[in-house]
Amino acid sequence: MAVRYSPLAVILATSALLLAACESSGNVHPPPTPTQPPGLTANATVGSAGTSALLAGGGTTTTAFSFPGATAGVGSTLTLTAGTQAPVAGASIRRAPQSIKSILEYVTVESNAAVTFTGTPALTFVLPAADVNAMGTYTLELYNSTAPGTGFVTLSTGTLNGSTLTFPAGTTPFSIPVAPAFVVFALALTVPGPSPTPTATPTSTPTGSPTPSASPSATPTPGTNIVSANTPYLTFAGATAAPQPVTISEQNGAALTETDTCTTGSVTIVAVTPGGTTTPAQNTISVTVTPEAVGTCAFTYKDAAGNSATVGVTVSNPAPIVIQ
Repeated sequence: MAVRYSPLAVILATSALLLAACESSGNVHPPPTPTQPPGLTANATVGSAGTSALLAGGGTTTTAFSFPGATAGVGSTLTLTAGTQAPVAGASIRRAPQSIKSILEYVTVESNAAVTFTGTPALTFVLPAADVNAMGTYTLELYNSTAPGTGFVTLSTGTLNGSTLTFPAGTTPFSIPVAPAFVVFALALTVPGPSPTPTATPTSTPTGSPTPSASPSATPTPGTNIVSANTPYLTFAGATAAPQPVTISEQNGAALTETDTCTTGSVTIVAVTPGGTTTPAQNTISVTVTPEAVGTCAFTYKDAAGNSATVGVTVSNPAPIVIQ
């Protein structure tokens, strides 16, 4: 069985290896100092039980860090600098075509000694009104200058409550190298694109001899027996994210047929279950949508009269931001 390593595991492991190499050899050349634009700055002393830092003022985003306990570098000083421009020369955002991704804030963290924490920090952001988007997905990204080829990797997805955005602490050991090496935390916002508009398939009218009457059944009429979905759009933070449920309703229980644009060749973006033609139970269908690959698509449930409900889907790249 092949062993797969996540980008986050690689970047954290690389940090630890470089720290060990710096201690054992005088020939290691640290990466260049970040080019950090003017912004909010804070200092914090590393403690064995935890370390807190607050960047606030100037009417910008307020950012609170809560690092877990440290196993190395206790007593050293962290310098945190926040800004809205990339602090790494040549850094840029590569936007996936299925989404609009923007960086709301970068926070560069440097240390006067190598530090290792028991996990990644918990963060709380208080956003200005212009950055609050209830329809968007907020993610926390991490860049380590000791592994520039890895670029930014996604640490976690945030929870928005009003203007307060929170990210949980992680449990994977996390290292900050000694300056001039550095790490960067970036707050990213992804807004899904509009869901595609389905095109109704015209129905033909038979001519000639009268058609024999069929057995009684639920026969939908255009404009009635309306088909609806409990959500117009789904977003997944990567192809390994948990499946999501959708409820499809049809007022008179007429049979519905599912079609989608989620499979192209051998690539399936999401699996929609049940597929094909289904008769609703209690006038509803419980649908399970399972992500399988990065991309954007849509699925539609339609009755025989052309009444339909369409749900758009975006499966985001867990690490769409790269260093060029």
